[in-house]
Order: sequence, then C-alpha cells, then structure tokens
Amino acid sequence: MAFPAGYTKYQEITIDNTKVAADLTDYTLLVDLADLVKAGADVFDTCRTDGGDLRATKSDGTTELPIEVVAIDTTAKTGEVHIKITGTTSSSTDTVIRLYYNGTDVAVATTATYGAENVWDSNYKLVAHDVDDDSTSGANNGTLEGSTAVITGKVGDGRQFEATGNRVNYGSSFGESYSAATYSTWIRVNNTSNEYHFLGKNDNIGILVETSGQIRAAIHTTDWQSPVWSGGSYTVTAGTWHKIDLVYTGSNLSIYFDGVSTGAGVSATGTLGNNGNDWFAGSYFVTSQWINGDMDELRVSDIARSSDWFSTTYNNQNSPSTFYSSSAEVGGTSSVSFDASPLTATFSIPAYTPQTGTTESVSPLTATFSIVAATTSAGTTQTASPLTATFSIPPNTADLPDYEFSASPLTATFSQPAFTISTSSAYAAAVLSAVFSIPTSVTTGDANTSAGVLSATFTIPVYTLDVVFNIQGAKITPQLTLKRERVKLKKY
Repeated sequence: MAFPAGYTKYQEITIDNTKVAADLTDYTLLVDLADLVKAGADVFDTCRTDGGDLRATKSDGTTELPIEVVAIDTTAKTGEVHIKITGTTSSSTDTVIRLYYNGTDVAVATTATYGAENVWDSNYKLVAHDVDDDSTSGANNGTLEGSTAVITGKVGDGRQFEATGNRVNYGSSFGESYSAATYSTWIRVNNTSNEYHFLGKNDNIGILVETSGQIRAAIHTTDWQSPVWSGGSYTVTAGTWHKIDLVYTGSNLSIYFDGVSTGAGVSATGTLGNNGNDWFAGSYFVTSQWINGDMDELRVSDIARSSDWFSTTYNNQNSPSTFYSSSAEVGGTSSVSFDASPLTATFSIPAYTPQTGTTESVSPLTATFSIVAATTSAGTTQTASPLTATFSIPPNTADLPDYEFSASPLTATFSQPAFTISTSSAYAAAVLSAVFSIPTSVTTGDANTSAGVLSATFTIPVYTLDVVFNIQGAKITPQLTLKRERVKLKKY
C-alpha cells in the first residue's frame, strides 16, 4: 500500500543480521525508543506524547507494518514499541525498517490491519507485557490477586510477586487443549533457597525454580508426562533476569534458558488437558507456592516456536541497542540558520620595485575556494553556500632610496550567508585553501613588475547543527572582489 500522506520524518532501524539465528518469518521486533535518541532532532521532538502517530514501514517507505506502542515518555525520551516485520527477517543481510511520525495523527484501532493486535500472529494466545493485560486479539486479560506491584522489568514494565497469594489469574478457560505449545517469560528470583512456582495450571502445566536453581517443568496431557529439568549448566542466579522458554512439540518437552537449549528434553505426547482449573502467573494453584521475585513479558503460543526464534528473541530483548542500530532523523521541513563566525586572514604582498615617479596600480585579486565536505552522522554530506569577502589594502609605503614596496598586510572578513540544513550533526571544521595570483602590473616607465603570488589557509570553526539533513555535498566556487586602490609614490 502507499504510505499515508503527511509523513516525511522518520528514523531507520537496521537489524544486525549476525544477531538473527536463521531467517525468520513475520518476526516481531522489540524497539526500545531510548535507542533512537540523537544529539539533534529525533522522534521525541515531533511525535505525540501518546505515540499515536508512530507508523512503521519496510525500508521502501511504502510497505506499512503493524505496530504496538506499549509505552512512551517524550520528556524522559523512553518507550517500548513492538513491530511485526511481515515477510523475512534475514540472518544473512541486515533488515532495515523505518519508524515514521508526524506529531498529528492518532493511533489506528487496535484491530486495524496495522494496529496493535496484528503485531502478534494468530498463534499467540497471550502476550502480557507486564504479566497482566493481553495484547492479542484473544483479550485473555488476567485478574490481579494480592499485592502485585508494577516494577521496571527486563522489557519495559514487569510485575513483582514477593508475598504469598501474589499472582495473576487468567481463569479456567485459558491454556487448554493445545496439541503443541510455547511458554516464554523473563524471571528474576530473590533467592533459590526454596522451590518457587511461577507459571502453571493444575493438571495441565507447571514451571518452577528448584532449590538447586534449575528450572523444572512438567505437562499433563492425556497421559501423565515425566518432568524435565534445565540441568546444572543452566541455573538461575538470584537477582538476575533470565529468559525461560518451555516448548512442547507434541512429542517432546524441552527448556531453553537465556535463548539456549538445555538439552534434548523428554518424550511427551498428547494434548494438554482440559480440566477446568485456573491458570496462574506468579504462583501456582496453591497460593503458598509463589515465585518470590519478578516476572516480565509473558507469552503463550499454541505452536512450538523454533530454537532460532528463541535465540533471536533473547538477543533482541536482552540487549536491544546491540540487536539493531538507528539513524538520525531523515526528512522533514525543519531548518536552521547557520550562524557563521567571521573568518580573518592575513596576506603578505611580495616586495617589488616600481619605476620612480610613477603611480602603481593595484590590480584585482581573484581566488577559488574549496570547502572540504563535512560528513554527518547519517553518512550524508552538507552543501555549503557561497562565501563572500571584501578585501581592503592599507596604504603602502615606499622604502627610499630604491622605492621598494613594503609588504603590507591584507585583512579580510568572510561572512557566510545563512542557509537551510536538513540533518543533525556537528559540522566538522573544514579547511579553506587559496592561492592568489597578482597580475603583472604595467608602469608608465619601461619596466614591468613581476607577478607576486599570495597564499592563505582558512579554518572554519566547528558548529553544531541541531536538525537532520539529506543535502548532498558540493564544491563551491565563490567570486572574490578586491576594491581597486591607487598607491602614490613620492620622490624625495
């Protein structure tokens, strides 16, 4: 589809293909908006305070992508956004998407084609960013029981479960009759001195932390299945966030710990039981069996996600800023005036001898200036506007008795006209160089003076520009003019 009109500003997000375990289809990307903060203009300088105007596309700028804005704070410059990359997220070539904003439009309906619910494919049965409200179309929202405070989690907000009875109840109709399933969440326990249950449903599924720090899980299908352990190499460290993925393929049950498989798992067959019991997070069916810690980003699918999906998601959620990079702001109509400080230069005129009794004319000087292209943080170059200059030569004195001209200084003040810029970066100090040729001056006598050569080097002070631009670099060739002045010599 064509991208909606009225959107010109965007920042690009480039996914590092080395952090993607294998080509993934319809992968949902976490974007930590704090990673998009730039020294100049960025998303927070334009977008609405509720982020309703945020839109996502592929790198072509026209293929729109579903987006969910979970949270945004334009003052603190933080936020949590999830974007579904329809098609392939490549493991061999960097995937680039764009985040557009215009500061005006409101969020599309959650049920719309590119709305929040469509960020999550139909196999997601629960996506609870803070282990509470469901972002999927199923609306499987939980009911809070006890004191379950919202905390800063691993991915945005999480939830604290630190007392008996603290849990979220998803009811009796959730999590049943799956022939395959995936359960994913982040946990952080206060200690490992007891057995802590953090997810499950009686006679259906249970996941807990053993006193050894190992993760143990079991499912109850049409036949009782033996539990599986994460193993001694994959144990929970108190006070540290760990990502836990439990996957049931329909024939096997296994655990992934921080994106890594903990082993072959155990044989398991059948469909998860439909027993009418309530399904809980933060605790188990017995209130005394609770996690004594924190949880974040709870997701349940009715399919077995792949090992590549687990490792890629761990990379994305564990360290968003290294999973992708972000560009400076591109586009827009913002402009600033380049407040150039004056440049000064001193020239020396080579001494030469005129004929006595004559008046020597000073011929105009001409010069071509080249400004070194300044590279911006976005990889673009800045076009410089022409420089203009006015030269004045102080009176020259003759040195008797041979009437040689003294080398008198030339002074010049350069003023750079204001020009419009369209990107943010520090304008690196550029060096101007010029060679001035003085045309041969003819006297009224019988001799010509030889042409002298002037040279000069100018340094432009560093300027910081606070908007983003996409102007291509160019070489400028301004015309310099010198006021014509007659120098009279007197004979003594």
